[in-house]
Amino acid sequence: MQRVSTIKTRLISALTLSLAIFALLTQPLKSAPLSGTESQLETLFENLSTIESFDESQMIVNQIWQIWITNNDDATNLKMMRRGISFMDSGNFAIAEEVFTRIIKRDPSFTEAWNKRATVRYIMNDIRGSESDIYETLMREPRHFGAMAGLGLIRVQQGLLSDALTIYQDILKINPQSPDAVKMVPELETILRGDPV
Repeated sequence: MQRVSTIKTRLISALTLSLAIFALLTQPLKSAPLSGTESQLETLFENLSTIESFDESQMIVNQIWQIWITNNDDATNLKMMRRGISFMDSGNFAIAEEVFTRIIKRDPSFTEAWNKRATVRYIMNDIRGSESDIYETLMREPRHFGAMAGLGLIRVQQGLLSDALTIYQDILKINPQSPDAVKMVPELETILRGDPV
């Protein structure tokens, strides 16, 4: 009975998450004209969803990341972003978290600051903080495959495999060549079917 209750809870949770992500992904386009950056992102995401070459998809992914990291009008925020990434790369995660927090306080609309802090918090084992920052990221950029992959990792760690599968399947709709999703979807499907891994 306990197992059935647990499975039922997980299914409800997976359905709720799936509906939330679907709602985010299907928001109507703004009536205002797209900015140059938004227009560029739209084109890149459109190309990413149909490209069949892994190498070409990685080139597009890199262009998207570059836009996300530099998509802010404040030179100080951009300088701080570079510093935060540098601290991350050198393993100074606590300092990196402080830098990203300062950026968020200066400009909460800087989506990538939320995502970078989510990554640092995950590495520092602050799962709740990381998850909260991921939701902030996805509210601002529902197609953020990096944040989605982070949430997928958290769900796997929590044992919520149905939720994780849904997330990775949604990533494949955005980037069919995503190495993480391509690997995780069949593995999770196998586990959830009860087949030996």
